[in-house]
Amino acid sequence: WEPGERKILKINENNTIDTIPWIGYRRIHSTWFEDEKRIFTSGSGVFIRRPDKHWQEMTELPLYGTDRVRGISTNDVFVVGSYGLVAHYNGLNWHVYPEAATAQIYYSCDYKNNIMVAVGERYSRAVALIMRKR
Repeated sequence: WEPGERKILKINENNTIDTIPWIGYRRIHSTWFEDEKRIFTSGSGVFIRRPDKHWQEMTELPLYGTDRVRGISTNDVFVVGSYGLVAHYNGLNWHVYPEAATAQIYYSCDYKNNIMVAVGERYSRAVALIMRKR
């Protein structure tokens, strides 16, 4: 636990900084968005900020720490994290890939051209995961 405020900072086109209201008691490790209408966060849970500006926790996911969220569009998003968590959001539902849990933890991922790459570790050894969306 760390004292202090938790904020999401937004850098505007004129290089000024604004904040996006956040649920202050939850830790954020990563954010991803296509536009401000729908923002995804990972960290102490996965949250989506809806167009009405309210945050919704994605309770259908396991209660693991999540380290990174990345997407191509708001209906094509991956999240990775502790216990080898790899999950995909199709705009309606999350799908967890237990067969992808080759790492104890995935620290990061990127997703482009329908290829998701995650990196992590298992027993102090590097693990890389490559998934191709069909």
